[in-house]
Amino acid sequence: MSSVLYLYQGPTHRFNYIIQEHSENDLISFSDVLFESPYITDIEQTIKNYSKADLYFNADIFSTVAEHLIPNLPELISRLYDGNYLGKIFIQNAPTLLIKNLKETFDDQDIYEETHKHRPICREDIPAIYEELNKAILGQERAIKQLMTPLFPLIQDNQEQKPIVVMLYGPPGVGKTETAKTIHSHCAGDDNVFRLQLSNFKNNEFLKYMSGGKVSEPSLARDLQKKEHQISSF
Repeated sequence: MSSVLYLYQGPTHRFNYIIQEHSENDLISFSDVLFESPYITDIEQTIKNYSKADLYFNADIFSTVAEHLIPNLPELISRLYDGNYLGKIFIQNAPTLLIKNLKETFDDQDIYEETHKHRPICREDIPAIYEELNKAILGQERAIKQLMTPLFPLIQDNQEQKPIVVMLYGPPGVGKTETAKTIHSHCAGDDNVFRLQLSNFKNNEFLKYMSGGKVSEPSLARDLQKKEHQISSF
């Protein structure tokens, strides 16, 4: 008998696993079983019905998702082919192979590589964004690369109505605002930029605006709700 590991998303929004027993005659190959076996029909449908398995743990960047979800995942997979580590995971809209080349764990970049084609920003667009940023902001190549590496996978897996917060710190003139505007122009367009100056915080009326105030008065929350996708720059 051989064991086949199926990953699926349960109602707790974390991956659970099922071990199905097969005889050696039935188990032609791991991929054949995953694609053709009737055992996975309900599991695959479950994944499609739920959200994307909360892969980013509420949008936190991670390095080894599998270790967080199933601590003994390598041990389970190793039972398939005498230690030949191979994993298969189904993601909504992209039920394709994510764990390749005998990798024991998968990370956010693996997910991005397979799901980018289903998102507003395609992986092919990234070089153009890099080039634009490096033209507009001189001398910040290293900082731009460090920012983009985790940001694009995060954008790809972002859930509807779930904000992405990125904090850019630095002295005036280093390109913080230009970086935000360039990235956002590719995500939601040039017109959806909402900017507030920190110097306004000294004004009492501005503080009322930030905290909400009366319904009849303008507030930050109500202004942000007017547009579905926008960038807020402070």
